[in-house]
Amino acid sequence: MRSAEQQLRAAEVQPGFGLVLLELLRSGSVDTSARQAGAIYFKNYIKRQWCVEGAGGGISSSDRQAIKQHILSLMLQAPKQVQVQLSAGLEEISITDYPAEWQSLLPEMVQHLKTSQDMSILKGTMQTAHTVFLKFRAQARSEDLLREVKYTVTGFQETHLAVFTATCTRVLGGLPADQLVTHFELLLATIGAFFSLNVIDLPEFFEDHREEYFRGFLELLKFQHEAVAGQGQQGLLEQVKGAICECFVLYAEKYQEEFMPFLLPCVKEVWTLLVGLDQQEKNDQLVAKGIHFLSSTAATQWPQSPFEDPNVLSGICEKVVFPNVLLRDSDVELFEENPLEYVRRDMEAADQETRRRSSMDLVKAMGKVNEAKVTEILIGYVKALMEKASQAAAGQAERYKDACIFLCIAMAVREQTHREGVTATNQNVNVLDFFSSLVVPELTSEPLAQRPVLRASCLKFVTVFRNQLPREQISQLLPAICKHITAESAVVHTYAAICIEKLLRVKDKTPQADESTTPCTGCIRAEGTDVPNARGDLDVSHLASVWRSLLPTEREQAEMDSVRVERNEGEGHNNYSSFNGEGPLGQLTSLGYRQCRSAGAELRRRYPMASIRAFSTALDQRLLCKSLHREVRRCSQTTMAPAGAMPS
Repeated sequence: MRSAEQQLRAAEVQPGFGLVLLELLRSGSVDTSARQAGAIYFKNYIKRQWCVEGAGGGISSSDRQAIKQHILSLMLQAPKQVQVQLSAGLEEISITDYPAEWQSLLPEMVQHLKTSQDMSILKGTMQTAHTVFLKFRAQARSEDLLREVKYTVTGFQETHLAVFTATCTRVLGGLPADQLVTHFELLLATIGAFFSLNVIDLPEFFEDHREEYFRGFLELLKFQHEAVAGQGQQGLLEQVKGAICECFVLYAEKYQEEFMPFLLPCVKEVWTLLVGLDQQEKNDQLVAKGIHFLSSTAATQWPQSPFEDPNVLSGICEKVVFPNVLLRDSDVELFEENPLEYVRRDMEAADQETRRRSSMDLVKAMGKVNEAKVTEILIGYVKALMEKASQAAAGQAERYKDACIFLCIAMAVREQTHREGVTATNQNVNVLDFFSSLVVPELTSEPLAQRPVLRASCLKFVTVFRNQLPREQISQLLPAICKHITAESAVVHTYAAICIEKLLRVKDKTPQADESTTPCTGCIRAEGTDVPNARGDLDVSHLASVWRSLLPTEREQAEMDSVRVERNEGEGHNNYSSFNGEGPLGQLTSLGYRQCRSAGAELRRRYPMASIRAFSTALDQRLLCKSLHREVRRCSQTTMAPAGAMPS
């Protein structure tokens, strides 16, 4: 097998190799599995050789022209498994060659869209156009890019509108269920191409034909059919409506004057859409995109804004914000069964397309223009939720209070940075009162195993508002926070570690480290640590007696700070990056066995007298060790050396 692969690699640089591969893929007499394997090899061949020039390899000029001449027609006729691989190869070529070195591609796509009556050909061609035009979204505005977009729009605009309107007419006119899927796949690619062609600037053609496009968009938002709706996961119907919401956001944020005539109907239809969606996970991304559109329009000053009406604001809070801030059963299940993913989404802001994050962003957006009105409405609803919590069953009461905490954060935070935390708050929200009435009683209650979801949210509240809470109250609460390091819930003890780490960095807000962190230090100095797999951090706990002598100099620290270990989200226990380190400990998280060995080798080079080994540890340990290590350096009177991880 290895010998055959080496022979193929050697043949790649020979003239005609790519054409032989294409002929193999074209032949119907070749076994299906062989064609699929050939298609995969062709895709990788293009990735390896297309950009290579000179004597070292690459594809000859004549072969390049022949490949570009035949690849689209071959892709449209190929089986789906082969088509996917050829499409990836075509995209790779288009990134570098379109349009300057591949001027035949656009006319060929337009010709297929104009003349073909075969839905599979129309769908495949539009999907290709969408893929090729994606490059416009990722590039910075420049004269060269504007010329490329203008060339594309001029050649494609009329055909695009014709396909969009014809497909909308057929879908909305009533199609058999077996035809709807192909038509919605075509619509999804058409709307994606619309976004890409409008993302840099608003072309004159699209400005002149806004009415046709937005009329179709609004009608599609109302469309319902089981044949294209998702079953357990997002379906074509949800994807199309989500893509339409993204187009609304684009126009609302970039082309406000041109979007003005459509503001009210678009807000109305998206509002109606959101209210009609249930709590199934298949709707999560669509809900997030719809709320994102409402956030974009709510944060903007419009001549006739629908968000000036208190009844509209109240309706949005009641029908959109609250249902999507409340935790669902699936969220609680994630909290219990996949705590690392829960932490990643919540604490590391990796939840940009979740219902809760989108709802909080909507609250902040509405508050930018109508802060007093929105705050008054939300405070009233928070009080009502707290009243409902006092009368509800324990599990539901916990979710109500958890929602209140997140609503308070959304209302109160006005400016925030990752390093410093909240720097400006909404003066209409009494953060201290909320802290005293809900957060403190919950964190000081026993036993720790009760209401873990609410405890985690309370710890997050303290972390977020660490700069606004008085030193005296934090001093009294800190021992209770430290106790949560021993909590059974992985989310709770991780949030407690993050909270302590952040509090230790607030100047003049907390007691000295030797007074307040002793309980934590005791928790993490245990001799034994489970090793569920070969991934994890660097354990140098046995070096505690010489810890201070191992502290790096400023020069050594500068060298360490330049060492980076990339995040890895593959399979495996603890394969998780939870913290972007700053200062003395840099960053070193669960990155796989090979990365641990690499980092360990670097540390052994720098500290040849130290005995260093790789092991797997808890998230809270490495976060606490980071913060406590910083305190050891800062407080010369501190004598207790914590177990921990060496700098990365």
